[in-house]
Amino acid sequence: MRPVFLLFIVLLWGTQVHAQYFGGGFQVAVPTGEFAENTDAVGIGFDIYGMGSIAGNQSIQIGLDVGYSLYGRNEQRETLTAELVAYDNNGNQILIDQINMPLRIVVNNNIFHTHVISRFIAPIPYVQPYVDIMGGFKYIYTRTKIYDESDDGRYSGGNNSSNNNNDRLITAKNQASDFAWSYGGGTGLLITLGGTNLELRALYLMSGEVSYYDSEDTKGWTVEFKNSPSNYDPGNVSSEDIGEVRTKANKKNSRSDVLFFSLGINIPLRGQ
Repeated sequence: MRPVFLLFIVLLWGTQVHAQYFGGGFQVAVPTGEFAENTDAVGIGFDIYGMGSIAGNQSIQIGLDVGYSLYGRNEQRETLTAELVAYDNNGNQILIDQINMPLRIVVNNNIFHTHVISRFIAPIPYVQPYVDIMGGFKYIYTRTKIYDESDDGRYSGGNNSSNNNNDRLITAKNQASDFAWSYGGGTGLLITLGGTNLELRALYLMSGEVSYYDSEDTKGWTVEFKNSPSNYDPGNVSSEDIGEVRTKANKKNSRSDVLFFSLGINIPLRGQ
């Protein structure tokens, strides 16, 4: 797969490119094969691309395509409790105070993909069918965000006029992430609407094996303090203190073959 990808790069930079096009739209991502066996989530996202025709031939184009899909989301609320303690001369534990931190935990499963694309368009007016050939990579990751749900936003500084953290985000981290080479292709239609084209598109993008969580796996994340909370200041708990997220679920391993359907627009920019 790598030699094919490098060949696309050479073509992109070494070929005289004329007319330029920009396109994009909303896409639906449907897992297939082994990926579909491990998750029943259907992704929703977007796709954008830029292309240019080669040597003045508008029927042959080459460019770069980038897309993103959210294929699973869970949200839960949890109160993180920590006791502030001291010890007397006899080693007995004395409770000084207790921190009760109301939190909102949001877990997203994401697919990001970028590909070099070659497009071959039928040279006919009004409704133009085309074929795409693509090579690049997919990046699959699970990201957890922890928000402060306290009344005054004390744990995130959300109500502090000198702090721009209006959404009260305490911390955000990836619990899993993996890359894989991606390749495939698809077909579509460009329907002329004045100076813009309506675009209908279907892609099938295969990839190597990746490790990931399904949306069912990310239910019931457990949030803990990183270290012993007994020395924390209740009014000054930061993202350095919070953010250990634990789960009993095991990561899944499989290919991440996906069928994408999109509806968007294609806009000629210049050289027409």
